[in-house]
Amino acid sequence: MDARLDARDASDATEPDAPFEDVGRDAPGEDVGDVDAGPNPASAQIAAIRGAADGVLDPSLAVSGAIVTYIHPQIGSDPAGFFVQGDRTGPALFVAVDPATLDPAPVVGDVVEFAATEVLRVRQQHRVVGIADFVRLDSGFDVGALVQDLTATPDLLTRFSEYESELVVVRGTLGTEGSFGGSGFTKFKFRTDAIDSDRVAFRSPNPVIDAIEVGIGCALTAGPAPLWRTDDRVQVSAFVEDEVSDRMCPPPTLRRASAPGATSVRLRFSRPLDPTSVDLADLVFSGGATPLAALSFEVEDRFVNVETTPQTRGITYTVTVTGVRGSRGMLIDPAMNSATFAGSGPTSAPTVGSLMITEIFYDDGLLGTDDGREWIELFNPSATTTYQLLGCELDDIDGGSEPLPIIDTVRIEPRARIVFGGPQSETTAAFEWGPSLDETGDQVTLRCDGGVVDTVDFGVAGFVRATRRSLQLDPSVSTAAGNDVGRVWCVSPDGATYGGRGFRGTPGTANAACPGG
Repeated sequence: MDARLDARDASDATEPDAPFEDVGRDAPGEDVGDVDAGPNPASAQIAAIRGAADGVLDPSLAVSGAIVTYIHPQIGSDPAGFFVQGDRTGPALFVAVDPATLDPAPVVGDVVEFAATEVLRVRQQHRVVGIADFVRLDSGFDVGALVQDLTATPDLLTRFSEYESELVVVRGTLGTEGSFGGSGFTKFKFRTDAIDSDRVAFRSPNPVIDAIEVGIGCALTAGPAPLWRTDDRVQVSAFVEDEVSDRMCPPPTLRRASAPGATSVRLRFSRPLDPTSVDLADLVFSGGATPLAALSFEVEDRFVNVETTPQTRGITYTVTVTGVRGSRGMLIDPAMNSATFAGSGPTSAPTVGSLMITEIFYDDGLLGTDDGREWIELFNPSATTTYQLLGCELDDIDGGSEPLPIIDTVRIEPRARIVFGGPQSETTAAFEWGPSLDETGDQVTLRCDGGVVDTVDFGVAGFVRATRRSLQLDPSVSTAAGNDVGRVWCVSPDGATYGGRGFRGTPGTANAACPGG
């Protein structure tokens, strides 16, 4: 049974108290009042399903009188399904069964009954993955009566497992740049009136993010939509554009400058630009014995790619941008319109076998909490060539995710190692990548220009298990072809600790030799 029944005694949760029954804890500042009807019996039934162990339910658990609050399409690796709830304060449940396979297909406002035949926790989110005897009892219920405003709720983070899947609206401010939020999604840190934590995010499908044109510093209201969760993190959601309202953004800013090559600079802005507002005279470089001059440029959403006169490798340059406007007409913030970058020498695009995957951290030993902590290390075995990874993509197979394109400048110098890791990986990541690597074995791949540069399938025979430790390639292996077999990989040694959680690994530094060679 769900822990949150307000002050109500769980032993009589299905019986109305005389003479009235309160429907539970309301959102702060709101009171839906006492009702004669008492709680919806479906709430206790949903709680029983949430409390069941993963697997096939025998006997099945029935739900009758639950209200369909939301129809969720298949997006990336998120399955199609629908959400049900009995009372305004929950509990709620995600039924990960494609509505199109049911007759009648459920719609928002339906009152339904069904038997839950199989349940599964996916990244700690409770899901029903098998149902039988689905029936529509009624329709036309106004689900607006179930929406909770959690903007000022101080226990959103500490009790979010109890709010999980409930229909909510939340207003907050985006506190970070957008980053990988799972296959097909982008996420941002989301600060509310009550909470400022890296464990609270705004998460939305990539097409929605493109349409609403938001970035760091934008305030918005998300919902009504079910409250998603991934492990121990709250993910306030907007699955369609109409679920974002009251959007207010500051002027665009220059977030980063980097040099993909000796005559190119890539500028990243906080939000998409109006291409017609950009002019060569707006791009002024300083630094070095001979300041760079902009020769041409190309606007690409929130990026500007600039061709310059030759740079001096390692020299620090500054670029200042004036006069440009965001796609919604706001002039760039003059207090945040400059960025520095290191000059680059000549670079090359990676080719097959030119780079090697040398270390993988895929299992933190805590069931269902790997997301954001996993990482891989990439090594450049060349003694002379610097490779540029802009435009390449990373992929994992069994995690069910789509390939992640590298949209920023990522150089890997000769004999250097760089790390791609999630936001909780405690590594110095060259580019954030939050894969969902399968603990029983997965395949990590780097592709550039459509070709496979390197791939490692650590699920095949011969690879050892590496729980709470990285899987390391023996340093004697000097080619990408050589890292395909398990016998040249071993777990990281004792004493090779990184971060604050006691995990073993050497992200970004040389590996120790495997015992026995």
